Amino acid sequence: MRYDYLKVFHFGFIFLLIVNSLSAQEIIEVRAGFDRIPLNGNLSYSIDPTNRQSFEFIRKHFQGTEIKDSYPNFGNSPYAHWLYFRIRNYEQKSQNVELITKGIDSLQIYITSQDSLAYSFPNSGGHRPIFRRKTVSPLLIAPFTMMPLTTYGVWVRIRNVHYRLAASPFDLYEQEAGARFLFQKHFLYSLFIGSMFLILLFSIGLVYYFNEKIYWYYLGCVCCALSIMLIYNDYFYLLIDRAPWFILNKNALGVLSASVPVFYLLFAEKFLEIRHKEHTQIFLISRGVILLQYLAMAVIILAGEALFDYKVMFYPPMFILSSTTLYYLAKKIRTPQGKLFLLATVPVTITVILETFSDLHQIPVQSIHDSYYATTLTEVLLLTAGIVYRFRKNEEAKFGLEKEIFVLESEILAIEVKAKNEVTEEIADKLHNDVSADLALTKSKLSFIQEKAAPHTELKDWLFVFERLNSAANWVRDLSHQLSESHTNRSIISMLLNRFYGESKVEIDYKGLKKSEIVDSKTETILFSLVSELITNAIKHAQCTSIFVQLNYAEPELVILIEDNGVGFDPEKVVNKGHGLKSIENTIIQKLKGTFSIESTPSGTVVIIKTNLNQENR
Repeated sequence: MRYDYLKVFHFGFIFLLIVNSLSAQEIIEVRAGFDRIPLNGNLSYSIDPTNRQSFEFIRKHFQGTEIKDSYPNFGNSPYAHWLYFRIRNYEQKSQNVELITKGIDSLQIYITSQDSLAYSFPNSGGHRPIFRRKTVSPLLIAPFTMMPLTTYGVWVRIRNVHYRLAASPFDLYEQEAGARFLFQKHFLYSLFIGSMFLILLFSIGLVYYFNEKIYWYYLGCVCCALSIMLIYNDYFYLLIDRAPWFILNKNALGVLSASVPVFYLLFAEKFLEIRHKEHTQIFLISRGVILLQYLAMAVIILAGEALFDYKVMFYPPMFILSSTTLYYLAKKIRTPQGKLFLLATVPVTITVILETFSDLHQIPVQSIHDSYYATTLTEVLLLTAGIVYRFRKNEEAKFGLEKEIFVLESEILAIEVKAKNEVTEEIADKLHNDVSADLALTKSKLSFIQEKAAPHTELKDWLFVFERLNSAANWVRDLSHQLSESHTNRSIISMLLNRFYGESKVEIDYKGLKKSEIVDSKTETILFSLVSELITNAIKHAQCTSIFVQLNYAEPELVILIEDNGVGFDPEKVVNKGHGLKSIENTIIQKLKGTFSIESTPSGTVVIIKTNLNQENR
């Protein structure tokens, strides 16, 4: 009997301790007109070392420890934690409130009133599909109604697997204020995701059209940043019903987090135009670190372990790779791309440092992640601007090179034409002056011999000789005149005929070009290059069966028409984006002081070049 009294006393003492511990906790006042009530400073917690304790067991044995931090933060604890706080509706009417939190794999909430269960919410959190939650959101929401002048006890069980156990926000919101807060969060997340998807499409386009390493590394940076956000905020549940273990145990986040400094290093090397020959040792060390890092991750994953349980192992590689990136940046800091890269990476680097050393400060990890999204988006936008700048710079250099090649080809062609004309003129002079003179002397000498030898030679033999000499003299005279005229008359025509001889598609009409010496050698060389390029472009790209070229001169204007029956194109897009046509247009306008027009339809294209040949100072 005495034993029974002691047993009753013992249980009564424990009950009084529990009641005393609960009653000692300050009750949070909920009054009309409130928007948000931070719960920090009014929370106590208890640890479940088995991860299996029931709500009833916790209610009976709860011995709360006050949370002194500004928000629930239990470091890397693998155990479930029970949080407890009390609230009271001091109004004469009901109030709709919402408990909002985030960043938890497992969340269960029980609300009691007068020692009985008033509300209970099913298990929620990162391990539960987003579309099966009370509200479709990456944030976790528990809405309930507080009856007038009623006190409630709120029990919250939280747990995280292989990741920091921290909950932020952990606040009580009035229903409309909570909806406003959620809208703001969802808007920012949507802005980040939408912008990153557009940048992702842009990077895929760069890879597809140019297939250069820098664009592959840029694509890797974008994919990592976007994937980390989608996985951490449970958006992958919008595509699948059940997350694979690779995501649930945080290995996906681990691989992505470790890959970020790798892709940024590789991208920085190309973006900053680092020459590996100048930094051979650093290059080899960085590649060795990357190889060892991925090898270590593969071993841990294949062993069935979680990467975050060994995250200390990956701090040195990530530090080495990030330091290498900063070293390259220091070497190129004075260049435009170096300054842009610095501006882009400083904010996100600070954010990453804050998360790495989160044990040393009280900034919520979830708030750091929100900052990470904003700084990452800013970084990617700036780097995208840098890629556009680099692309434009390369295209300008390419355009300059094409222009130099065009000028060089024109100069070479001018030299060839000049040399050909000089040789032709020299041959004409030789025929006219030397060969004709020799024939004349020969004829004179034969006349003299005829007089002396006439009695012994028949007249018909001498007539035959003189006819042949006269014929040769006339032939030499005519040939010299033709050669003399050929280098000054219609050189562009002869060059075009020679260039496209045997090309059955090309027909050249030069009947309208009758006046001799219309075009000076420099102008005709430029025109020949331009017309040749336009004809070649039509042969290559127009899919045509005929190309008609017409040259017509109506003093003082030379008109060249090039017409094909091909598939056509958009002249505005091609002239603006294609440096070939743009170069032709600039040459005609700047060097020939002429005009250049294109009319194109799906049935063919007409190009017209006009230039005034009498202009001075061409």
